[in-house]
Formats: sequence, C-alpha cells, structure tokens
Amino acid sequence: MHRIEDDRLLTGRGRFTDDLPAPGALWGTFVRSPHAHAAIRSIDRRAAMAVPGARRVIDGAEAAAAGLKPIPVAQRLTDKDGRPPRSTPWRALALGRVRHAGECVALCVADTKAAAEAMAEAMGVTYDELQSITDVEAAVRPGALEIWQEAPGNIAFQWTLGDKAAVDAVFASASHVVTTKVVSQRVIICPLEPRGAIASFDAKEGTYALHAGNQGMVILRDQLAHMLGVANEAVVVTSNDVGGGFGIKNGTYPEYPTLLLAAKLTGKTVRWTATRSESFVSDAQARDSVMTGRMALDAGAKIVALDIQATAAMGAYIHPVGYFISCANFSRCVPGPYRIPAVATEVTCVLTNTVPTAPYRGAGRPEAAYITESLIEAAAKRLGIDPVEIRRRNMLQAADLPHKTAVGMVYDSGDFPKLLDTALAEANWAGIAERKAEAKTRGQLRGIGMGVFVEISGGIPNERAKLQLNDDGLVHLRTALGATGQGHQTTFALLASEQLAIPSERIIVAEGDSRGFVDGGGASASRSTQMAGLAIRATAHQLIDKARHRAAERLETDAASLVYDNGRFSKPGTNLAIGLDQLVRKGEPPILAEARIEAEPTFPNGCHIAEVEIDPETGHVTLAAYTAVDDCGRVIAHHFAEGQVHGGLAQGIGQALYEHGFYDPESGQLIAGSFMDYTLPRADNLPRFNSILQPSPATSNPLGVKGIGESGTVGALPSIANAIADALQPLGVKAVAMPATPERIWTAIQVAGSRT
Repeated sequence: MHRIEDDRLLTGRGRFTDDLPAPGALWGTFVRSPHAHAAIRSIDRRAAMAVPGARRVIDGAEAAAAGLKPIPVAQRLTDKDGRPPRSTPWRALALGRVRHAGECVALCVADTKAAAEAMAEAMGVTYDELQSITDVEAAVRPGALEIWQEAPGNIAFQWTLGDKAAVDAVFASASHVVTTKVVSQRVIICPLEPRGAIASFDAKEGTYALHAGNQGMVILRDQLAHMLGVANEAVVVTSNDVGGGFGIKNGTYPEYPTLLLAAKLTGKTVRWTATRSESFVSDAQARDSVMTGRMALDAGAKIVALDIQATAAMGAYIHPVGYFISCANFSRCVPGPYRIPAVATEVTCVLTNTVPTAPYRGAGRPEAAYITESLIEAAAKRLGIDPVEIRRRNMLQAADLPHKTAVGMVYDSGDFPKLLDTALAEANWAGIAERKAEAKTRGQLRGIGMGVFVEISGGIPNERAKLQLNDDGLVHLRTALGATGQGHQTTFALLASEQLAIPSERIIVAEGDSRGFVDGGGASASRSTQMAGLAIRATAHQLIDKARHRAAERLETDAASLVYDNGRFSKPGTNLAIGLDQLVRKGEPPILAEARIEAEPTFPNGCHIAEVEIDPETGHVTLAAYTAVDDCGRVIAHHFAEGQVHGGLAQGIGQALYEHGFYDPESGQLIAGSFMDYTLPRADNLPRFNSILQPSPATSNPLGVKGIGESGTVGALPSIANAIADALQPLGVKAVAMPATPERIWTAIQVAGSRT
C-alpha cells in the first residue's frame, strides 16, 4: 500500500511549523527561570529594551493585567469527597514565584531571532531562591516543603477505584499473599521536531490565529480561548506536518497564549521555535510514579484480590489531563487479562518542583501492566509455579467475554490464551534452557520474560468529520485531528473509500484546521482510527443519503427507489443510473455532510516476550530478541499498525533500559538536560522485532477496530524487567530498577555476591 504522506515527507517537501513563511513577523524568546523554586523579587527590562531591534517585553504582571487566565484543568474526576484536584494555577508567565527550572518568566519580542535572544540575555531578573523538592516520595513525607498552600502535604488529588473493604476482607483469609514495589521513572519526551508557533491577531475582526504543530486543533483552540477570555470561534488553530507528538502536543503550553498576547500588543505576527535545551525544561515530561501492590491467591494459585497504591508526580502544576492519566487510565488497566474478583486502587497525585507531567505514549497503561505482571512473577516464585502456568490458571478465556472487570471495564472481545500460545511459540519459550546453557559457555547470562496486558483506547468519547462532494467529482474529507506520523491521510482515505465504495484516490484528506468544528478530540489515546473512523463512517452514510436525493432529482424518480452500490445510484429494473462523481455539476453547490459520534472505549491487548543477555563483568544488557503479539481489533492497514508497534517498542525499551529524567535533589536542576546526558535508544540497541498482529475484532463499534499506537510501551516494561530478573536469578539478584543500566546491574550483582 502506498502511503500518501511519504512522497513529501521523504523528499524534504514536508511543511513543519518552522518551514512556514511569515513575512514581517517578529521573533519571540522566552526568559526562563534558572531556579527550581524561587520568589521573583524584580524584573528590570531596561537593558533588554536597549537592544537594537527590541520591540516588547511582557512579564507575568502584564499578562495578568491583560486578563490572561491560567491553563484550564479538565474536571473529569473528583475525589471521595466530591472535590476536583487542588488549584495550582499554571500561568502563561510566572507571577511572583517560579516552581520549576525552565518556567516562563517573560517574553522578549524583537525584529529578529538574534535580537530577541540578546534581549533575553540582557533581562535583569532577580530571585530569592527557595528550597525545592523533586522526588515524589520525599514530597509526601511528614514535614516536607509544601509547594502550594492550597495542596497540604503536596497532595494535589487522591483517587480510589474498586471496593477496598471487599479487597481487605479477601486478603484477611487468603492462602497466599505476595507484595512488590516498582518505580516508573521520569522520562523526557523527545519528538524530532521541537515545539514552535506562529501567532497573529486580527484587530478588525478581534480574532486570534495560532499555527503550531499539535495533535488536536479543537482541544488547543478551546484551551486558548478560555485563557484569552474570548469565544472559541475567536481563535483559529492550524497545523501542518508535525514531527512527533506522543501525547505531549495535544493541548496548550504557556508559550502559546503569551505569543498571541504579544501579537495583539505589537500588532504584528510573532513567531517562536524552541531550542532543544528549552524543550528539555519546558515540554511536558512523563511517568514518574512509585507503585506498591499486594496480590492474594487461593490454595490453587487463583488470584482472588489485588490491591494497588500509586504515588504519581504531577510536577509543579497540574497538566490539564495529567492527573486523569495517572488515576483513571492506570487504575482501569490494572486487572489485565486475568479474572480477579476483587480489585482496589488508590492513586495519590503529588506536586514537585519539576516540569509538569502529561500523557505520553502508553499514558498510565505501562505502569498498570508493570505492577500487575511483577506481582504475577512474585506469586509464581513464591508458590513454585511456572510463570506461564500461573498466567494460564488465571487468564480469562475467549468464552468468558464480554467480561466486566472488578473496576468496571467491559472487555468485549479478545482471545488472551491464544495470544499467549502464539507468543510462546514464536519466541521459542520452550528452548530457553538450551539458549541459557549456550550463553553460559560464553560467560553470559540469558533470561526471558513476558508481559501480558489489556489496555484501554478511545480517549475523549466524541469526534466529528466533514465530507464535501465537489463538482470535480472528488470527495474532500476533513477532521480536526493532527497527524504526528500515523499516516492519517492514507488511513482516513481508506476508511472513507470503504464506506463510499469509491477508489481512495478520489478522496482528499485534510486536517489541521479548527475552523468549522464545534468539538472533538485529538490524535491521542490510540483513538484516531477508532474515533475518527467511526465519525468518517457516520458522515459517509449521511453524504450518501444526501446524494441520494440529488440523484433522484437528476434521474426524476423517488429517492427511496434508488440503490447505492460501487459509487453509483441506480433504480432496479430500469436503465436509470448515475455516479456519485456526476452529481455536482459545474457551478452547483457541493453536497455537504457532517456527523458527530460518541463511542465506547476499546481494549487492545497483547503478549510480549523479551529475551536478554547480560555480561556479568560489566552489567551490559543486550536485548537479544523481542516478540510482540498484539490484538488491535480489525486491521485497516497492516504495515501502519506494525509501524505503530515498532515505534512504541522503541520508546518502551528506552524507558526499560536507558532513559531517566533525573533531577538533582539539592538544586532541583534537571541533570539529564541534553542528549549528552539523556540516553535514547539507537537502532543498534534494538533487535529485529518479531511483531505479529492477531486481531479479535471489537464488538463495541461497527468498524471492529481497537487501538494500536501504545501497545509497544505497555508490553515492553514488564517483559524486559522480567527477562532481566530471570537472567540474574542464578546470582541471587532480586530486582533492578528501571532504567536497567550497566551500572545498576553491575552494582546489584556485586551486592548479591557480597551476601553469599
């Protein structure tokens, strides 16, 4: 299948934000806090305004005076007392205090980028540095520094799911109880394209326009309109090609409304592109949670209860949906593919002097799989049962579906045992003893581990699409989603082609413009094919219905008598027929259709098996083999789906083995603040993936699709962690925290050796 997008992207004709011309535009540079926590004593702009080409400095006081509101937090959840998250106003520009290194303090606007940067260097900002706290566990200890008065004990939100009393009762009489603790370290998201924006204001119309690479025009538009205090229709958000998003480009950041304000105050278009150093301290970060769990089993090794507590870092401010990811996404995925009668989770959202955390590929799901699969492994060891066997005993069967979990999710489809069997066969699990023995002759430690999971996809439950049949015979399709590499132009054309029964070459797909869309979501939560696909389906049916009436007029017959097939309307028993491409004559109005859909979430699932080799002399880990068997429902484009698995695996493997967004506990500075200090996986770190799609079509939507974009990150964490534990077991090493770097593994080996 030919990817429409590839022609321009592979030949250098892509149009990213920094590629777009903006004649006469001014440039903006942000002054950022060098401190993790400090009071702003004064801001002196005189030296900055003396720079040749200087136009304007905007600080927090001016932004507040102009009516710029804090970034809105989506009120999706409440705690046990019915309260939303505590108030932690994330302002466009800091007012009075900064709470993380890199926070925006002022915007300098000048004729050129160089002049704006010189202004930022010349700005005189004085601070009274305050104590900071960056560790999520330290932040909730008694007596810890409180970052916000509104959040005593640095607790921004607490959320529970499940029946805790019932869970406790089961544990009190359980035959076996195992416990474990795992850490999902903070990671830095590193899209190929840094964030950038072009902002303008039309004084005559009173409207704002922002062009920025993002994943959802409507979400960003609505958030900006709220901050600017205007109607949604007064803001237009556009986007072209986007060099990666992974969740962190689905919403606003402090820079965007500030640039729009600058455009209004200067009467000029203002543009900005982040440096990579800025991105490290201003783009949302992710993960950063500590999970403890206990699992109760009966005498037959059947799981009877699961109790999970998580402490999740929000950063200095609550991201619009960051707390939802840490709470709801995580908790709803904890049961995995297992029949567990009683489940309870409690998530504590904690404030720290760090960059706010946000959805990132996987968004709570990897942590859920990590803690549950770690408990499964602990139970297998405690009871002396093979890890495959204990999973089989507890796994839901295909005949059990639909199944409502103890946390209220309804699995509508899937065949978990079949996924397990396929993965075991493809990974040659039965031959691991021979491979371990061979590795031992080379002085290496071989290990194998699996991760079985069920995740959730769909995100915001509504979406829209628009179709327009023009006089050129072409159908123009629009959505407000923003593609970041998924191949929407090709996939959406295929989906529309299927519904309209016309060649996909006759369908032109356009995205990246908020105009005309009342609501909708974005390209996140593995929702694009599912949600946009269902919207396209509904809109196509509406277009056919409207076209039927146009065809009836043209053929001088009644609409009900016409049959639509293969792009043509015909009247059975007659020679009356007309093609869809013939319905709009030159000069006639197009046929328009628009539909809004709401849909239930779907539950992609998979079984991943990792195999590693460890050099005990150095602690170096080699990922020797990786098998991923995934159920993403009906597959629309096989190589697109596999590409999504591969990308997710690279990022999941990165967290498991390499990546760590480490902050200095004393200064609060991000130590891993550049590619010199933050390790991303390279091609030569990864094996050739054995990726297999084994679909069980969803029954909860007429397309039968589920998500696929995040499964790689979900399966990688538990499978690699379990493989490393298996390799190190002969040496008595119990656990190695992520990232499992050579230093950590070597140290664990030395410690274990000192105990023998």
